Amino acid sequence: MGFRRKACIPKTSDEEDAMPNTIFVGYRTPVVNVLVWASLILAVLGGGLLFAASSVASVNSTSSGWLAAAAIFATLQLAAAVGLALRRDWGRRLCIGLMSCCLLVPLAAIVGQWQHGAGGSAFMDLMATPIALVAGCVLLWSIRRLMAPEVRQEFC
Repeated sequence: MGFRRKACIPKTSDEEDAMPNTIFVGYRTPVVNVLVWASLILAVLGGGLLFAASSVASVNSTSSGWLAAAAIFATLQLAAAVGLALRRDWGRRLCIGLMSCCLLVPLAAIVGQWQHGAGGSAFMDLMATPIALVAGCVLLWSIRRLMAPEVRQEFC
């Protein structure tokens, strides 16, 4: 493991009988490391798929707009991953913002499933909603962990 120093922060006068908060300075939580690697992998895969789609597809005005938006999103995801890896607060905030935007995808999948159906097999009709719910729950959990005090103190 890495180098850790222990620092105690005293409580206020009304909390004298309570134990002081212990913060490990320099400690890197495994959750942030997993999010860094997941963000890096998704950004590289997104950029690769974007490159393949732009070279194969005939580019018209509608698809060029979507490709530009995807390129911006992949670049922001890569920047957020680097910021998280370096334990910068802007990287944490950018990652939270991007994951909040990504929450719209499972929400749109659930709404589209219930309004129009998946349009595929009965198995896909059955599995689309639970998969979207799991993806949304994972994103919400990740956002909540990045906003937790023990994780936020890493980014000071």
